[in-house]
Amino acid sequence: MNAWASILARDEVDVIEFVVILVILAIGGIAGAIQKARQKKAEQEAAEGAKRETGQAPPQRPAPRPQQRPQRRPVPQQQPPPRPAAPEPVRVRDELRIQQQRRRQIEAERARRLAAPKSPQADTAAIEERVVSVEPAQGPAPPVPSLAGGLDIGLLTPANARRAIVMHEILAPPKALRRDAEIWDL
Repeated sequence: MNAWASILARDEVDVIEFVVILVILAIGGIAGAIQKARQKKAEQEAAEGAKRETGQAPPQRPAPRPQQRPQRRPVPQQQPPPRPAAPEPVRVRDELRIQQQRRRQIEAERARRLAAPKSPQADTAAIEERVVSVEPAQGPAPPVPSLAGGLDIGLLTPANARRAIVMHEILAPPKALRRDAEIWDL
């Protein structure tokens, strides 16, 4: 529907385009009027059908009355609530004084911590608690299943194959320096 406005806005308006637009608008207006007339006729027929069935006239809608504006009562003047007192502005000198106090407290705490040095033997109990002793394995390690003869790479699962490829890429020379085929190429 907005296309007609853009067509009219152009400087190249042709008479035929203008006439076509007017015809389309006229057809739209006529179609709307016809639709309203049909709705009104259907309401009248429904009212007459109800009148015939009951033998009474259907209740008529009362004619719309002109709306009267109710008189407004005057609103009493209300006092706005008092505003809370604004906090006093922080002055630069006060702010600097507060920051200096904080720095002094931090320095005092740091000096207190550093004043009492601990001997290296003071932490031996805590260190011994964290030490984990590992016992050597007894006997040979169990064999790892492998698909390639002589290589101990477990390629039975996709996750293991993925790990093997990643390890190969990490440990092998860079791609530019490789001269032979990859291990997975046939």
